[in-house]
Amino acid sequence: MFNKSFSKKLLRYIIELPCVSIIGIPSSDFGNKLSEEQKKRIEKQVEDLGETGLEELSKKLELAKEKNEQPIPNEILESFKVPDVKSISFIPVSTYRSNEKPNDEKT
Repeated sequence: MFNKSFSKKLLRYIIELPCVSIIGIPSSDFGNKLSEEQKKRIEKQVEDLGETGLEELSKKLELAKEKNEQPIPNEILESFKVPDVKSISFIPVSTYRSNEKPNDEKT
């Protein structure tokens, strides 16, 4: 599935698409709200599952962790070819920045 032609098409698809990045300023009020919602969600989940449900999920989690920690077979790692450094092309990046502060932080 991952041959040279496929990889080139995939990279071309990813690189040639227009892209916009937005940098936002975190809101402490929204962060607190999310934190509170998360606490309530966890409390409800613990209540709904009960002790036996939590124990079962804990066992599943431990099994998943064990599987995740298994080493990747060498034949899989060796199947990826290291590209020549000359073949790496860099993507031009433009940066724009507004010096205005959001309404709630103006002094």
